[in-house]
Amino acid sequence: MSFSTNYESIILHSQTTPCQPVDNQKHILIYFIPGNPGLVAYYTNYLELLHKEYSEICTSSQDIAGVHIYSASLAGFETPTTQRAVESITARLRDRYGPPPYGLLDEITFVDDAIEDAVFDLKSWLRGENGKSLNIAHENEIRNVELEVEIVLIGHSIGSYILLEVIRRGKDRLSKDKKRVGILLMPAVVDLAESTRAKQMKV
Repeated sequence: MSFSTNYESIILHSQTTPCQPVDNQKHILIYFIPGNPGLVAYYTNYLELLHKEYSEICTSSQDIAGVHIYSASLAGFETPTTQRAVESITARLRDRYGPPPYGLLDEITFVDDAIEDAVFDLKSWLRGENGKSLNIAHENEIRNVELEVEIVLIGHSIGSYILLEVIRRGKDRLSKDKKRVGILLMPAVVDLAESTRAKQMKV
């Protein structure tokens, strides 16, 4: 199934139809990790503005074939618009991560998995395969297809902490997809109680 089916998500492509990159061109996948309360819909305007700024990058760059933005609500924070979507996403979360509520470690694993699924979805889209029911052999073919994808992660608030953990985990395994660059927007303070302002407020 496609990324949009498995996640409450926003997906924006810099082109309207799939294409194959020419030699030495790459695709950039920007994955945005929400902060509290974990709802991707809160970031619609921001992501659309980001997309608008980069939508012409394909024609202005000799090195980049396309820029693609993916984002999804954090696990357990979805607000799907239909009952069928609610049941589908909830069942998938239970199968992968057990029953809610989901803790921070669960969310880190969820985002890590979502990024891998986004890469798979993008490669499927580029090959014009989205919307089709894929068998296991075909799915492995898509995941291993030689399309150069560079991943840029953007995290807001607690999403910044999740981003850093995802990058740290990524160092422990090899990936065919090049570079995971992280951009932290208003990162959360992990030890908030030990911050200067928090100590000043203690009575």
